[in-house]
Amino acid sequence: MRGEAVDRLELRMRRILLALGIKPETPLALAFSGGLDSVVLLNLLVRCGLRNIRAVHVCHNIRPADELAREKVLIKETCMKMHVNLTIVNVKEGAIDQYASKARCGIEAAARHFRYRALVRSAQRFGIRTVATAHHADDQVETFLLGMVRGGSLRALSGIEPVRMLSASQGIYIIRPLLSFERVELFQYAMRKGIVWSEDSTNADTAFMRNKIRHVLIPLLNAEFPSWKTSVLSYVEQIREEHEFVERSAQKILHRLLAQVEGEELLDIELLKKERRLMRLAVIKLYLARLGGGIAASREAVEELDQAISSNKKRIEAGGFEFDLAEGFLKFCGKTRGSSAQAVRAISPLLDSYEKDQYFLMVPAAGTYRCGPYIIQISEYEHGSTLHDTPPATANSLVCAFFPFILRNRRAGDTVLGPAGQKAVDTYLKEIKIAARLRHAVPVIEDKDGIAAVIPSAFGNAASARPLLRDPALCQNKKMKYILLSMKGDSTINVRSKR
Repeated sequence: MRGEAVDRLELRMRRILLALGIKPETPLALAFSGGLDSVVLLNLLVRCGLRNIRAVHVCHNIRPADELAREKVLIKETCMKMHVNLTIVNVKEGAIDQYASKARCGIEAAARHFRYRALVRSAQRFGIRTVATAHHADDQVETFLLGMVRGGSLRALSGIEPVRMLSASQGIYIIRPLLSFERVELFQYAMRKGIVWSEDSTNADTAFMRNKIRHVLIPLLNAEFPSWKTSVLSYVEQIREEHEFVERSAQKILHRLLAQVEGEELLDIELLKKERRLMRLAVIKLYLARLGGGIAASREAVEELDQAISSNKKRIEAGGFEFDLAEGFLKFCGKTRGSSAQAVRAISPLLDSYEKDQYFLMVPAAGTYRCGPYIIQISEYEHGSTLHDTPPATANSLVCAFFPFILRNRRAGDTVLGPAGQKAVDTYLKEIKIAARLRHAVPVIEDKDGIAAVIPSAFGNAASARPLLRDPALCQNKKMKYILLSMKGDSTINVRSKR
């Protein structure tokens, strides 16, 4: 600030922001817990001249209500004092426990899942392309130790990335400007500046793996091996550089191995066999990610596929999904019958943006919503009313669906139960001549009973094609919404619903 000596941490932060291309006017969303790390980061950003910050606080509702209430008061007062916009996202009580049980993960992982989706949604809502989190050097060390304890891929030891894509479809990046700062430096800065912060009571609970590492393992290492953190951070950087090299090389190989077969992008198995195992595994993982739709790309699934390819098998089940290898190409065939693999997506009380899906929106009721490249307008009509302004030709576009429903892009393996039985969405998209490279972006409406409609009207020569709809007979005697699908302009879907 003018008239004050510039703190050394502020000088470091200015250099970091300059290197990241962050200017004073850059819109920035800050993950703001109210704890020491995020409050110090907010202060540093403001004192470095950033004037377009939106703090985003995600209340997970897994701590005592009185503690959460005090924390919210502090957060609001801090943002008001610093003239920073604030968004508070409340996760429905019990939703994190429910997700953790369903996804078979810990509470920490489930909370992180909700937190990052909320950050993407908030950034998207306010037209922000950069999200900042307050991860610091001590977090980096803890993440490395977590990876060592849990096991898994070498990628898990590459630590927290300083910059990475958070949502490819929205062009939203995440930055971690505090990664070179140790927690003790942040604490000392807070003391110098008289900064007040909130303490999360769960941070002391050693039932959580990260807390056990923080409060049990790290103090022991500090006592016995004073310079161990420097060594770990050096290893993290080396591992990340090698991982990035492998991934760049695998991307080039994947591009060379992809082949167009009957409008589908398939992986040439014979060419893949000529690569070293390390590159084969990296290429298969990238290919699975390219397919989208939540296809499992765990190390175990990738290794199973590689083994099947090397053994000349004709068909393989991996990660709860089936793959065909019979014609010299790796082809995704859908979910394994009776598989216990987690469902690709479920309607959530919070999530309306999902990274792998390109776009994903929960529609709870009538209103206007923005999702990916589309604007959805939803109106409700009383049961039995007539839409007088609807052209007769649109009568075939009525589809029944439960609220809440979701709008998302098409995924591999999608099917619709029509009057003539199940129909693969990919088959339908081929019939109406939508190019394979565009099919992943075709809008789909899905409710708790499955896919209700596939909407091709956003795609040029398919604009006049009739939507692929669920069998209307399935809607009889059920309290569903009846939705009329039409298109205005190149990026607007108008949806009317009728009780």
